[in-house]
Amino acid sequence: MKLLPALALSLLTQGCNETADNADASRLDSGETDASFDDVGAQDARADQAAGDAGAEASSACPDAGGFLGPPRCECRDFLLCDDFEGPALDTNLWKVDESQASHAITSEKFARGSHALALHVSPHAGARALVSERATFPAPNNDLWVRFFVFVAPRSPQAHVGLVSAAGPGSAGTIEERIGTQYGQIRPNYMAPNAEYGIFNSMPPTQLPIETWSCFEVHYAGGHNEMRTFLGEQELVEIAVPSAHIPTWTAPLYNVLTLGPILYGDDSATSPGGFDYWFDSVAVATTRIGCYL
Repeated sequence: MKLLPALALSLLTQGCNETADNADASRLDSGETDASFDDVGAQDARADQAAGDAGAEASSACPDAGGFLGPPRCECRDFLLCDDFEGPALDTNLWKVDESQASHAITSEKFARGSHALALHVSPHAGARALVSERATFPAPNNDLWVRFFVFVAPRSPQAHVGLVSAAGPGSAGTIEERIGTQYGQIRPNYMAPNAEYGIFNSMPPTQLPIETWSCFEVHYAGGHNEMRTFLGEQELVEIAVPSAHIPTWTAPLYNVLTLGPILYGDDSATSPGGFDYWFDSVAVATTRIGCYL
């Protein structure tokens, strides 16, 4: 696990609050679409340039790494945070655990890099959650951060609404959370504010979350521009891209906490009576795009 020195020091004084809520999953199916998506080309150009820069840095810093998986790479770059979970237990000075009908462990059963990963198990019942959250990387420079992680889901993806990753913080009317999760196994976004919750689907079919395999996710929380973009295996999921001109308003909070892990918003015993397992590995946070090779 790697932190910038100043951020590591902040762990001694900073706390962490729970960011999950009890939102009704049915709102996610309200069918909102975004008609104004004119700036995707410019966004893609910025992403392509950033990906090229990241690739060049990866090739010089980690010349023998090869591919998405393999050895740990937290030393390949000055990340704001990088945790490959290679220690004997979860670093609770960094991560706060919030569990209900759930468990967590560092395990060698499955891993994307190195020889260990963070294993999270949840029951199939509504309200079950296995969340880990951190505040060490905040405040983020320009309220802008890139979050990359590898995830493995088994035995199948919940059909109920379930969270996967979120960034949250105070807004003008209270706490705002920007979340990526799944429903019916499809990758979906949520914007949750005190008096509003909605998703965005840019008139395109949603992408199915890969099951029983390691997937590389990256989310760009561009708070200064009120944008959010999601990548799977370095390919942008354009159907859930949030442009700055999004209607209804997707106004970013001042991010102060990052949360990873599943939280179920409905019972899903029919899909998997024994519950659901999620493994996370090589979680990294940076001010520029990371990609799947670093």
